Amino acid sequence: MGVLPGWWLGVNDGRLSEPYVNPERWERELTSAGFSRIEAISYDGYLNNVMVARPFIRRQTSRRVTILCENPQANGPQNVIKCLIDGGYQLDLCKADDVPPPQQDIVSLIDMERPFLHEATKSQLEALLRFICRAQKCGLLWVTGAAQVDCRDPRYGMILGLSRTARTELSMDFATLELEYFGTEACQIVLPVLREFEIRLREPEVDPTLEWAYSGGKLLISRYHWTNIEQELLDTQNWSQILKLEIQKPGLVNTICWKQVEPTPVVDDLVEIDVCAVGLNFKVQTNLPADLNKLTFSRMSLWPQASLKISTQSAEGSAMKAAVS
Repeated sequence: MGVLPGWWLGVNDGRLSEPYVNPERWERELTSAGFSRIEAISYDGYLNNVMVARPFIRRQTSRRVTILCENPQANGPQNVIKCLIDGGYQLDLCKADDVPPPQQDIVSLIDMERPFLHEATKSQLEALLRFICRAQKCGLLWVTGAAQVDCRDPRYGMILGLSRTARTELSMDFATLELEYFGTEACQIVLPVLREFEIRLREPEVDPTLEWAYSGGKLLISRYHWTNIEQELLDTQNWSQILKLEIQKPGLVNTICWKQVEPTPVVDDLVEIDVCAVGLNFKVQTNLPADLNKLTFSRMSLWPQASLKISTQSAEGSAMKAAVS
């Protein structure tokens, strides 16, 4: 029996034994609320499953795409072309020297024959750059070999630099799909990725997904990263940044500011102490600039390291001097 007050609140909507439901039920609920089907489910290793779904957006997409390749009869391109035709697409084949049809998404397969950018001649590279400029208002999905996940041939990684540069300088939707191999099974993933790429939508603070990698039977994106919270907290505790409260113009309290300084190496007769608090008198605090006063106490915690230098004299009447920095 559940011991929480709300354990039985779901009895009327089919949750008889427990308040939580399986992913199938979540998918029905999300769909009825206006979301698309669940795109990914991942168990966090503790108690929860992370489910990713996005609001359903009805958009008219073209069933015609352009295929950029050098030899459509090669095994890799042929597998992709067959999958797209079976998926209901009409295809226009072209090469880098051709002018692509306007306002039509492009699927590049030229990396499936060889690492094109690494082996291209000067004339071939110039032709590709002209092609990209002509296709600036089209979407370009570039199918390539594994570079970021389980990389076997780093030569394929060159396209990542080109695609990111095109996205930045041309505001172009230049996407990449990395395949661990170019067999039939891997090539079948091009179809669902193309469908997702076609409905890309830019939002004020979120760009569409433009980099995929297919590895180990899973389609990966670069937006979700596992984090070990306990380890991250330990790493944060070891992080040090030393700030010095400095007055830029002597006598003018409102010129007090924080200045970052390099830590003093703890060597020889130096020891490390932990500064937990720093005192300021009331007059100084009331005259601090507003932005500095807000940050004073939070920034005190950024003083995890200081050095205490101790020197002694062995002669009679020895004295001890200590300097703290």
